[in-house]
Amino acid sequence: MVHRVWDELRQYECARNPGFYAEISRLAHLGLQVVGAVALAFAVIMILVTAVVSNERLPTGAYWAMGGVMAAGLAIIAVSKTGWARPRASAIGLGGTFVIATFQIWFSLLRSAVIPGADRYIVTQAAVFLLVALVSLPLHPMQILGLGVSITGTYALSAYYAVKWARVADSGALPWGYCSSFSSRC
Repeated sequence: MVHRVWDELRQYECARNPGFYAEISRLAHLGLQVVGAVALAFAVIMILVTAVVSNERLPTGAYWAMGGVMAAGLAIIAVSKTGWARPRASAIGLGGTFVIATFQIWFSLLRSAVIPGADRYIVTQAAVFLLVALVSLPLHPMQILGLGVSITGTYALSAYYAVKWARVADSGALPWGYCSSFSSRC
């Protein structure tokens, strides 16, 4: 299917130009470094903000989750330095963005056990990574849609299991809290 879409894109004059492909490849490679740098900055900022806002110690899993965001950011930056990543930069960026968003979701869910109401900002934080991928990587619309749907699904499953495993209290801000106004059961 990817080859069929790529062949269809090559119909356009600009896509047949080798200079165009080289420029898109260069920009994707640069975008990969942006995704990694934003992940690192986000992790540091979230840990510092949490330390300032909360007097209580976070669960150990929250620190592991932010460590995962930092490790994914460092891995993306390290991989982007190789020549191997240049033709695969968009795919690496999509996968990395998904991993980063998943760790961020778990960090925020675990943080909400210590900081009441922290779970109300999970969707916004996940959207930050989706938007960073959108503006820094040359992606097709269906790739962005797939990334958004996968992040949403991960959030719903993570929230469900976090409540089920008694890691988080259901405060009404979790995914099923949004649809409760439309029906009695989601």
